[in-house]
Amino acid sequence: MTMTAHNSHQSSRLQSSGADAVKAGAVSSVVSAIRDAFRDDISGPHASELRKGRRDVVLSRTVVLIWISVFVMPSTIWTYVFFARPERLPHAIGIVSSAVVAVLLLRLLVKKGVFDTHYHLSMLLLVGCVFGPTGTAIVEITRNSSGDFFFAFFLIYFAFTALYPAAVGWVLATSLALMASWVGGRLIGGFHADQAFAESLIYLFQLTFIGVVLNRVICTLFFAERNAQAELRVARDALLAEMEVAQQIQTLMLPKKPVLSGHDVSGLMMPAEEVGGDYYDVIQTKDGRNFIAIGDVSGHGLTSGLTMMMARASLVGVLEGDPNATLHKLYNAVNSCLRHNLQRMDLNLYMTFALFEHVGGGEFHGVGAHPPPLILRNSDRSVEEVDLQGVWLGVVDNIESADIPEVVITLKPGDVLLMYTDGIVERASLENDEMFGFERLSAALSTMGETAIDEVISGLVEVLEGHSVLQDDDVTLVAARYIGGATDI
Repeated sequence: MTMTAHNSHQSSRLQSSGADAVKAGAVSSVVSAIRDAFRDDISGPHASELRKGRRDVVLSRTVVLIWISVFVMPSTIWTYVFFARPERLPHAIGIVSSAVVAVLLLRLLVKKGVFDTHYHLSMLLLVGCVFGPTGTAIVEITRNSSGDFFFAFFLIYFAFTALYPAAVGWVLATSLALMASWVGGRLIGGFHADQAFAESLIYLFQLTFIGVVLNRVICTLFFAERNAQAELRVARDALLAEMEVAQQIQTLMLPKKPVLSGHDVSGLMMPAEEVGGDYYDVIQTKDGRNFIAIGDVSGHGLTSGLTMMMARASLVGVLEGDPNATLHKLYNAVNSCLRHNLQRMDLNLYMTFALFEHVGGGEFHGVGAHPPPLILRNSDRSVEEVDLQGVWLGVVDNIESADIPEVVITLKPGDVLLMYTDGIVERASLENDEMFGFERLSAALSTMGETAIDEVISGLVEVLEGHSVLQDDDVTLVAARYIGGATDI
Protein backbone atom coordinates (compact mmCIF):
# COMPACT_ATOMS: atom_id res chain seq x y z
CA MET A 1 0.00 0.00 0.00
CA THR A 2 2.84 2.40 0.87
CA MET A 3 4.60 1.74 -2.46
CA THR A 4 1.34 2.24 -4.36
CA ALA A 5 0.64 5.57 -2.64
CA HIS A 6 4.20 6.73 -3.35
CA ASN A 7 3.90 5.88 -7.06
CA SER A 8 0.52 7.60 -7.25
CA HIS A 9 1.94 10.74 -5.63
CA GLN A 10 4.94 10.75 -7.98
CA SER A 11 2.66 10.31 -11.00
CA SER A 12 0.52 13.26 -9.86
CA ARG A 13 3.61 15.43 -9.48
CA LEU A 14 4.77 14.51 -13.00
CA GLN A 15 1.35 15.27 -14.44
CA SER A 16 1.26 18.57 -12.59
CA SER A 17 4.76 19.42 -13.80
CA GLY A 18 3.78 18.55 -17.38
CA ALA A 19 0.66 20.71 -17.18
CA ASP A 20 2.71 23.62 -15.80
CA ALA A 21 5.18 23.23 -18.67
CA VAL A 22 2.36 23.28 -21.22
CA LYS A 23 0.87 26.40 -19.59
CA ALA A 24 4.26 28.09 -19.50
CA GLY A 25 4.80 27.25 -23.16
CA ALA A 26 1.38 28.60 -24.08
CA VAL A 27 1.97 31.81 -22.12
CA SER A 28 5.38 32.19 -23.74
CA SER A 29 3.86 31.71 -27.19
CA VAL A 30 1.17 34.31 -26.50
CA VAL A 31 3.72 36.79 -25.15
CA SER A 32 5.95 36.17 -28.17
CA ALA A 33 3.03 36.65 -30.56
CA ILE A 34 2.04 39.92 -28.86
CA ARG A 35 5.65 41.12 -28.91
CA ASP A 36 5.94 40.29 -32.62
CA ALA A 37 2.66 42.07 -33.31
CA PHE A 38 4.04 45.26 -31.76
CA ARG A 39 7.39 44.99 -33.50
CA ASP A 40 7.87 46.35 -37.02
CA ASP A 41 9.65 43.96 -39.36
CA ILE A 42 12.33 46.30 -40.65
CA SER A 43 15.05 43.85 -41.53
CA GLY A 44 16.63 42.20 -44.51
CA PRO A 45 18.41 43.75 -47.47
CA HIS A 46 15.93 46.63 -47.72
CA ALA A 47 16.01 47.68 -44.05
CA SER A 48 17.60 51.09 -44.61
CA GLU A 49 15.22 51.81 -47.46
CA LEU A 50 12.23 50.87 -45.31
CA ARG A 51 13.37 53.20 -42.52
CA LYS A 52 13.87 56.01 -44.99
CA GLY A 53 10.46 55.32 -46.49
CA ARG A 54 8.81 55.50 -43.09
CA ARG A 55 10.60 58.75 -42.28
CA ASP A 56 9.58 60.33 -45.57
CA VAL A 57 5.95 59.30 -45.17
CA VAL A 58 5.73 60.44 -41.54
CA LEU A 59 7.18 63.85 -42.40
CA SER A 60 5.14 64.29 -45.58
CA ARG A 61 1.90 63.39 -43.82
CA THR A 62 2.76 65.73 -40.99
CA VAL A 63 2.97 68.47 -43.60
CA VAL A 64 -0.35 67.39 -45.10
CA LEU A 65 -2.06 67.51 -41.69
CA ILE A 66 -0.51 70.90 -41.00
CA TRP A 67 -1.98 72.44 -44.14
CA ILE A 68 -5.33 70.76 -43.61
CA SER A 69 -5.48 72.07 -40.06
CA VAL A 70 -4.59 75.61 -41.17
CA PHE A 71 -7.78 75.75 -43.20
CA VAL A 72 -10.04 73.31 -41.34
CA MET A 73 -9.51 74.41 -37.74
CA PRO A 74 -10.71 78.03 -38.19
CA SER A 75 -13.71 77.13 -40.34
CA THR A 76 -15.00 74.23 -38.23
CA ILE A 77 -14.14 75.41 -34.72
CA TRP A 78 -15.26 79.00 -35.16
CA THR A 79 -18.50 77.86 -36.75
CA TYR A 80 -19.14 75.39 -33.94
CA VAL A 81 -18.43 77.93 -31.17
CA PHE A 82 -20.52 80.59 -32.93
CA PHE A 83 -23.60 78.39 -32.69
CA ALA A 84 -22.82 76.61 -29.39
CA ARG A 85 -21.42 79.46 -27.25
CA PRO A 86 -21.34 82.68 -29.28
CA GLU A 87 -20.15 84.70 -26.29
CA ARG A 88 -16.98 82.52 -26.25
CA LEU A 89 -16.16 83.14 -29.91
CA PRO A 90 -13.35 85.65 -29.09
CA HIS A 91 -11.70 82.97 -26.93
CA ALA A 92 -12.05 80.45 -29.77
CA ILE A 93 -10.50 82.88 -32.23
CA GLY A 94 -7.51 83.30 -29.95
CA ILE A 95 -7.13 79.57 -29.34
CA VAL A 96 -7.33 78.66 -33.03
CA SER A 97 -5.05 81.50 -34.08
CA SER A 98 -2.44 80.30 -31.62
CA ALA A 99 -2.80 76.73 -32.96
CA VAL A 100 -2.38 77.94 -36.54
CA VAL A 101 0.78 79.84 -35.60
CA ALA A 102 2.09 76.72 -33.85
CA VAL A 103 1.50 74.39 -36.82
CA LEU A 104 3.05 76.90 -39.23
CA LEU A 105 6.11 77.09 -36.99
CA LEU A 106 6.20 73.30 -36.98
CA ARG A 107 6.02 73.33 -40.79
CA LEU A 108 9.03 75.63 -40.89
CA LEU A 109 10.99 73.30 -38.62
CA VAL A 110 10.10 70.30 -40.79
CA LYS A 111 11.24 72.19 -43.89
CA LYS A 112 14.56 73.05 -42.24
CA GLY A 113 15.17 69.36 -41.50
CA VAL A 114 14.97 69.61 -37.72
CA PHE A 115 13.01 66.33 -37.57
CA ASP A 116 14.96 64.38 -40.18
CA THR A 117 16.49 62.16 -37.51
CA HIS A 118 13.73 62.09 -34.89
CA TYR A 119 10.89 62.28 -37.35
CA HIS A 120 8.28 60.73 -35.03
CA LEU A 121 8.64 63.80 -32.84
CA SER A 122 6.91 65.89 -35.52
CA MET A 123 3.83 63.69 -35.18
CA LEU A 124 3.90 63.90 -31.39
CA LEU A 125 4.19 67.67 -31.38
CA LEU A 126 1.49 68.20 -34.01
CA VAL A 127 -1.08 65.76 -32.67
CA GLY A 128 -0.28 65.57 -28.98
CA CYS A 129 0.89 69.13 -28.34
CA VAL A 130 -1.23 71.17 -30.77
CA PHE A 131 -4.36 69.25 -31.75
CA GLY A 132 -4.86 67.81 -28.25
CA PRO A 133 -4.63 71.10 -26.29
CA THR A 134 -6.68 72.89 -28.95
CA GLY A 135 -9.46 70.32 -28.78
CA THR A 136 -9.33 70.37 -24.98
CA ALA A 137 -9.57 74.17 -24.84
CA ILE A 138 -12.61 74.19 -27.14
CA VAL A 139 -14.25 71.44 -25.05
CA GLU A 140 -13.78 73.55 -21.91
CA ILE A 141 -15.03 76.86 -23.30
CA THR A 142 -18.13 75.20 -24.77
CA ARG A 143 -18.88 72.97 -21.79
CA ASN A 144 -22.56 72.80 -20.74
CA SER A 145 -23.64 73.84 -24.25
CA SER A 146 -26.08 71.88 -26.35
CA GLY A 147 -23.20 70.32 -28.34
CA ASP A 148 -20.10 68.43 -27.32
CA PHE A 149 -16.78 69.08 -29.03
CA PHE A 150 -15.30 66.03 -27.34
CA PHE A 151 -16.12 64.07 -30.50
CA ALA A 152 -13.22 65.92 -32.11
CA PHE A 153 -10.85 63.62 -30.21
CA PHE A 154 -12.20 60.68 -32.19
CA LEU A 155 -11.35 62.48 -35.43
CA ILE A 156 -7.88 63.36 -34.14
CA TYR A 157 -7.17 59.75 -33.14
CA PHE A 158 -8.45 58.41 -36.42
CA ALA A 159 -6.45 60.93 -38.45
CA PHE A 160 -3.05 60.28 -36.96
CA THR A 161 -3.32 56.50 -36.47
CA ALA A 162 -4.67 55.92 -39.99
CA LEU A 163 -2.24 58.29 -41.71
CA TYR A 164 1.03 57.52 -39.96
CA PRO A 165 2.96 54.24 -40.34
CA ALA A 166 4.58 55.17 -37.03
CA ALA A 167 6.35 53.00 -34.48
CA VAL A 168 3.88 51.75 -31.88
CA GLY A 169 5.77 53.38 -29.02
CA TRP A 170 5.29 56.79 -30.60
CA VAL A 171 1.62 56.05 -31.21
CA LEU A 172 1.20 55.29 -27.50
CA ALA A 173 3.19 58.37 -26.53
CA THR A 174 1.04 60.57 -28.77
CA SER A 175 -2.12 58.99 -27.40
CA LEU A 176 -0.95 59.62 -23.84
CA ALA A 177 -0.18 63.23 -24.76
CA LEU A 178 -3.75 63.61 -26.05
CA MET A 179 -5.17 62.12 -22.85
CA ALA A 180 -2.86 64.27 -20.72
CA SER A 181 -4.02 67.42 -22.49
CA TRP A 182 -7.65 66.50 -21.89
CA VAL A 183 -7.10 65.62 -18.20
CA GLY A 184 -5.06 68.80 -17.76
CA GLY A 185 -7.87 70.81 -19.27
CA ARG A 186 -10.32 69.27 -16.83
CA LEU A 187 -8.03 70.10 -13.91
CA ILE A 188 -7.72 73.71 -15.02
CA GLY A 189 -11.43 74.01 -15.74
CA GLY A 190 -12.47 72.49 -12.44
CA PHE A 191 -12.08 68.78 -11.88
CA HIS A 192 -15.12 66.66 -11.13
CA ALA A 193 -14.66 62.89 -10.87
CA ASP A 194 -18.15 62.22 -12.08
CA GLN A 195 -19.53 59.52 -14.32
CA ALA A 196 -19.08 61.68 -17.42
CA PHE A 197 -15.37 62.09 -16.65
CA ALA A 198 -14.95 58.33 -16.19
CA GLU A 199 -16.82 57.57 -19.40
CA SER A 200 -14.74 60.07 -21.34
CA LEU A 201 -11.52 58.65 -19.94
CA ILE A 202 -12.59 55.13 -20.84
CA TYR A 203 -13.49 56.38 -24.31
CA LEU A 204 -10.00 57.78 -24.76
CA PHE A 205 -8.44 54.50 -23.64
CA GLN A 206 -10.64 52.66 -26.13
CA LEU A 207 -9.57 55.04 -28.87
CA THR A 208 -5.95 54.38 -27.91
CA PHE A 209 -6.48 50.62 -28.18
CA ILE A 210 -8.27 50.94 -31.51
CA GLY A 211 -5.59 53.35 -32.71
CA VAL A 212 -2.81 50.92 -31.84
CA VAL A 213 -4.57 48.07 -33.65
CA LEU A 214 -5.18 50.30 -36.66
CA ASN A 215 -1.57 51.42 -36.58
CA ARG A 216 -0.38 47.82 -36.63
CA VAL A 217 -2.51 47.12 -39.68
CA ILE A 218 -1.27 50.28 -41.40
CA CYS A 219 2.36 49.45 -40.64
CA THR A 220 2.00 45.85 -41.81
CA LEU A 221 0.50 46.98 -45.10
CA PHE A 222 3.02 49.80 -45.45
CA PHE A 223 6.10 47.64 -44.99
CA ALA A 224 4.66 44.81 -47.08
CA GLU A 225 4.05 47.25 -49.93
CA ARG A 226 7.47 48.86 -49.60
CA ASN A 227 9.16 45.44 -49.48
CA ALA A 228 7.25 44.38 -52.58
CA GLN A 229 8.27 47.58 -54.36
CA ALA A 230 11.90 47.04 -53.39
CA GLU A 231 11.84 43.42 -54.57
CA LEU A 232 10.14 44.48 -57.78
CA ARG A 233 12.81 47.11 -58.35
CA VAL A 234 15.57 44.57 -57.73
CA ALA A 235 13.93 42.22 -60.23
CA ARG A 236 13.51 45.08 -62.69
CA ASP A 237 17.14 46.13 -62.30
CA ALA A 238 18.25 42.53 -62.83
CA LEU A 239 16.08 42.31 -65.94
CA LEU A 240 17.45 45.61 -67.24
CA ALA A 241 20.97 44.33 -66.62
CA GLU A 242 20.17 41.18 -68.58
CA MET A 243 18.60 43.32 -71.31
CA GLU A 244 21.74 45.44 -71.41
CA VAL A 245 23.88 42.34 -71.79
CA ALA A 246 21.59 41.09 -74.57
CA GLN A 247 21.79 44.50 -76.24
CA GLN A 248 25.58 44.45 -76.04
CA ILE A 249 25.67 40.94 -77.51
CA GLN A 250 23.34 41.99 -80.31
CA THR A 251 25.41 45.10 -81.01
CA LEU A 252 28.60 43.03 -81.13
CA MET A 253 26.97 40.72 -83.66
CA LEU A 254 26.35 43.58 -86.09
CA PRO A 255 29.17 44.39 -88.53
CA LYS A 256 31.09 47.39 -87.25
CA LYS A 257 32.59 48.30 -90.63
CA PRO A 258 30.90 46.17 -93.27
CA VAL A 259 33.20 45.37 -96.17
CA LEU A 260 32.14 44.10 -99.59
CA SER A 261 34.61 44.01 -102.45
CA GLY A 262 33.88 46.68 -105.04
CA HIS A 263 31.20 48.36 -102.92
CA ASP A 264 30.79 51.01 -100.27
CA VAL A 265 28.52 49.54 -97.61
CA SER A 266 26.80 51.04 -94.58
CA GLY A 267 24.17 49.74 -92.20
CA LEU A 268 22.14 50.83 -89.21
CA MET A 269 19.76 49.14 -86.79
CA MET A 270 17.60 51.20 -84.41
CA PRO A 271 15.68 48.92 -82.00
CA ALA A 272 12.33 50.11 -80.68
CA GLU A 273 13.28 48.67 -77.29
CA GLU A 274 16.55 47.76 -75.60
CA VAL A 275 16.83 44.64 -77.75
CA GLY A 276 15.51 44.55 -81.29
CA GLY A 277 14.17 41.81 -83.53
CA ASP A 278 15.82 43.18 -86.68
CA TYR A 279 19.01 41.77 -88.15
CA TYR A 280 21.48 42.64 -90.84
CA ASP A 281 24.90 41.31 -91.65
CA VAL A 282 27.64 41.43 -94.24
CA ILE A 283 29.41 38.07 -94.21
CA GLN A 284 32.61 36.93 -95.87
CA THR A 285 33.46 33.25 -95.57
CA LYS A 286 36.93 31.72 -95.43
CA ASP A 287 36.44 30.54 -99.00
CA GLY A 288 35.76 34.07 -100.20
CA ARG A 289 31.96 34.00 -100.55
CA ASN A 290 30.22 37.30 -99.71
CA PHE A 291 26.66 37.72 -98.45
CA ILE A 292 24.36 40.51 -97.39
CA ALA A 293 21.56 39.38 -95.07
CA ILE A 294 18.65 41.25 -93.54
CA GLY A 295 15.75 40.02 -91.44
CA ASP A 296 12.91 41.08 -89.19
CA VAL A 297 11.37 38.90 -86.48
CA SER A 298 7.71 39.56 -85.81
CA GLY A 299 7.25 41.85 -82.81
CA HIS A 300 10.19 43.39 -81.01
CA GLY A 301 11.88 43.13 -77.65
CA LEU A 302 13.95 40.46 -75.94
CA THR A 303 12.15 37.41 -77.38
CA SER A 304 12.40 38.73 -80.92
CA GLY A 305 16.03 39.65 -80.31
CA LEU A 306 16.87 36.13 -79.16
CA THR A 307 15.08 34.70 -82.19
CA MET A 308 17.14 36.97 -84.43
CA MET A 309 20.33 35.74 -82.76
CA MET A 310 19.28 32.13 -83.38
CA ALA A 311 18.75 32.88 -87.08
CA ARG A 312 22.13 34.52 -87.38
CA ALA A 313 23.87 31.69 -85.52
CA SER A 314 22.26 29.06 -87.72
CA LEU A 315 23.25 30.91 -90.92
CA VAL A 316 26.87 31.24 -89.83
CA GLY A 317 26.89 27.63 -88.62
CA VAL A 318 25.66 26.25 -91.93
CA LEU A 319 28.25 28.28 -93.83
CA GLU A 320 30.95 26.91 -91.53
CA GLY A 321 29.74 23.34 -92.03
CA ASP A 322 29.05 23.56 -95.74
CA PRO A 323 30.99 26.43 -97.36
CA ASN A 324 29.52 25.61 -100.79
CA ALA A 325 25.86 25.49 -99.71
CA THR A 326 23.45 26.98 -102.21
CA LEU A 327 21.22 29.93 -101.31
CA HIS A 328 18.24 27.60 -101.11
CA LYS A 329 20.07 25.23 -98.78
CA LEU A 330 21.16 28.10 -96.56
CA TYR A 331 17.68 29.55 -96.42
CA ASN A 332 16.07 26.20 -95.68
CA ALA A 333 18.63 25.39 -92.97
CA VAL A 334 17.96 28.67 -91.19
CA ASN A 335 14.23 28.00 -91.46
CA SER A 336 14.53 24.47 -90.04
CA CYS A 337 16.60 25.65 -87.07
CA LEU A 338 14.27 28.54 -86.35
CA ARG A 339 11.12 26.46 -86.74
CA HIS A 340 12.41 23.75 -84.40
CA ASN A 341 13.50 26.19 -81.69
CA LEU A 342 10.31 28.25 -81.85
CA GLN A 343 8.19 25.12 -81.47
CA ARG A 344 10.26 23.96 -78.49
CA MET A 345 9.77 27.35 -76.82
CA ASP A 346 6.08 27.44 -77.81
CA LEU A 347 6.52 30.79 -79.54
CA ASN A 348 4.28 31.85 -82.39
CA LEU A 349 6.82 33.99 -84.22
CA TYR A 350 8.08 34.25 -87.78
CA MET A 351 10.86 36.11 -89.54
CA THR A 352 11.05 37.90 -92.86
CA PHE A 353 14.47 37.29 -94.31
CA ALA A 354 16.45 38.12 -97.43
CA LEU A 355 19.85 36.68 -98.32
CA PHE A 356 21.89 38.07 -101.22
CA GLU A 357 25.18 36.63 -102.42
CA HIS A 358 27.63 38.81 -104.30
CA VAL A 359 28.81 36.71 -107.23
CA GLY A 360 31.14 39.27 -108.78
CA GLY A 361 31.13 42.74 -110.27
CA GLY A 362 27.80 44.36 -109.51
CA GLU A 363 25.84 41.12 -109.67
CA PHE A 364 23.91 39.62 -106.75
CA HIS A 365 21.77 36.51 -106.45
CA GLY A 366 19.13 36.56 -103.75
CA VAL A 367 16.32 34.60 -102.10
CA GLY A 368 13.85 35.35 -99.37
CA ALA A 369 10.56 36.84 -98.28
CA HIS A 370 11.09 40.44 -97.27
CA PRO A 371 10.04 44.01 -98.15
CA PRO A 372 11.35 44.59 -101.69
CA PRO A 373 14.90 45.94 -101.84
CA LEU A 374 15.33 49.15 -103.83
CA ILE A 375 17.91 49.98 -106.50
CA LEU A 376 18.81 53.60 -107.15
CA ARG A 377 20.08 53.86 -110.71
CA ASN A 378 22.90 56.37 -110.97
CA SER A 379 22.23 57.08 -114.63
CA ASP A 380 18.76 58.62 -114.29
CA ARG A 381 18.06 58.65 -110.51
CA SER A 382 15.22 56.19 -111.00
CA VAL A 383 14.34 53.72 -108.23
CA GLU A 384 13.50 50.09 -108.97
CA GLU A 385 11.96 47.47 -106.69
CA VAL A 386 13.32 43.94 -106.43
CA ASP A 387 10.44 41.54 -105.99
CA LEU A 388 11.25 38.73 -103.57
CA GLN A 389 8.78 35.83 -103.77
CA GLY A 390 9.45 33.48 -100.90
CA VAL A 391 8.27 32.04 -97.59
CA TRP A 392 8.78 33.54 -94.16
CA LEU A 393 11.14 31.72 -91.83
CA GLY A 394 9.61 29.67 -89.03
CA VAL A 395 6.23 29.13 -90.67
CA VAL A 396 6.63 25.69 -92.28
CA ASP A 397 8.92 22.76 -91.57
CA ASN A 398 10.51 22.57 -95.02
CA ILE A 399 10.78 25.05 -97.87
CA GLU A 400 11.06 23.71 -101.39
CA SER A 401 13.26 25.37 -103.99
CA ALA A 402 10.21 26.34 -106.01
CA ASP A 403 8.85 28.26 -103.01
CA ILE A 404 11.85 30.61 -102.91
CA PRO A 405 12.78 31.50 -106.47
CA GLU A 406 16.19 33.04 -106.88
CA VAL A 407 16.42 36.60 -108.18
CA VAL A 408 19.33 38.21 -109.96
CA ILE A 409 20.15 41.90 -109.78
CA THR A 410 22.92 43.74 -111.52
CA LEU A 411 24.32 47.05 -110.35
CA LYS A 412 26.22 49.44 -112.55
CA PRO A 413 28.88 51.75 -111.17
CA GLY A 414 27.24 54.36 -108.92
CA ASP A 415 24.04 52.33 -108.40
CA VAL A 416 22.86 51.84 -104.81
CA LEU A 417 21.18 48.73 -103.42
CA LEU A 418 19.02 49.53 -100.37
CA MET A 419 17.61 46.88 -98.05
CA TYR A 420 15.35 47.78 -95.13
CA THR A 421 12.78 46.43 -92.70
CA ASP A 422 9.09 47.28 -92.45
CA GLY A 423 9.67 49.50 -89.40
CA ILE A 424 10.46 52.23 -91.93
CA VAL A 425 7.58 51.98 -94.38
CA GLU A 426 5.02 51.27 -91.63
CA ARG A 427 5.91 54.19 -89.35
CA ALA A 428 2.75 56.23 -88.88
CA SER A 429 2.48 60.00 -88.67
CA LEU A 430 1.29 61.42 -85.36
CA GLU A 431 -0.94 63.89 -87.19
CA ASN A 432 -3.01 61.69 -89.49
CA ASP A 433 -1.77 58.13 -88.83
CA GLU A 434 -0.53 57.94 -92.43
CA MET A 435 2.32 55.49 -92.98
CA PHE A 436 5.69 56.57 -94.34
CA GLY A 437 5.23 54.09 -97.16
CA PHE A 438 7.25 52.83 -100.12
CA GLU A 439 6.67 55.96 -102.21
CA ARG A 440 8.21 58.30 -99.65
CA LEU A 441 11.14 55.94 -99.17
CA SER A 442 11.75 55.73 -102.93
CA ALA A 443 11.44 59.49 -103.33
CA ALA A 444 13.91 60.13 -100.51
CA LEU A 445 16.37 57.61 -101.96
CA SER A 446 16.16 59.16 -105.42
CA THR A 447 17.69 62.40 -104.10
CA MET A 448 20.84 60.70 -102.79
CA GLY A 449 22.66 59.64 -105.93
CA GLU A 450 25.82 61.61 -105.17
CA THR A 451 25.61 61.24 -101.39
CA ALA A 452 28.24 59.26 -99.46
CA ILE A 453 26.89 55.88 -98.47
CA ASP A 454 26.92 56.63 -94.72
CA GLU A 455 25.00 59.81 -95.41
CA VAL A 456 22.46 57.88 -97.48
CA ILE A 457 21.56 55.99 -94.31
CA SER A 458 21.54 59.06 -92.06
CA GLY A 459 19.61 61.06 -94.66
CA LEU A 460 16.88 58.44 -94.91
CA VAL A 461 16.61 58.34 -91.13
CA GLU A 462 16.28 62.13 -91.06
CA VAL A 463 13.46 62.04 -93.61
CA LEU A 464 11.78 59.23 -91.67
CA GLU A 465 11.92 61.15 -88.39
CA GLY A 466 10.59 64.21 -90.17
CA HIS A 467 7.51 62.12 -90.94
CA SER A 468 7.22 60.88 -87.34
CA VAL A 469 9.54 60.74 -84.34
CA LEU A 470 7.46 58.04 -82.67
CA GLN A 471 9.25 54.72 -83.14
CA ASP A 472 7.08 51.72 -82.37
CA ASP A 473 9.03 49.16 -84.39
CA ASP A 474 12.64 48.29 -85.07
CA VAL A 475 14.23 50.11 -88.00
CA THR A 476 17.09 48.66 -90.06
CA LEU A 477 18.77 49.95 -93.21
CA VAL A 478 21.60 48.45 -95.31
CA ALA A 479 22.93 50.26 -98.36
CA ALA A 480 25.62 49.17 -100.84
CA ARG A 481 26.92 51.36 -103.69
CA TYR A 482 28.76 49.63 -106.50
CA ILE A 483 31.96 51.55 -107.21
CA GLY A 484 33.37 49.14 -109.81
CA GLY A 485 35.91 46.35 -109.82
CA ALA A 486 35.49 43.09 -107.94
CA THR A 487 35.44 40.79 -110.93
CA ASP A 488 33.64 37.47 -110.87
CA ILE A 489 34.74 35.11 -108.17
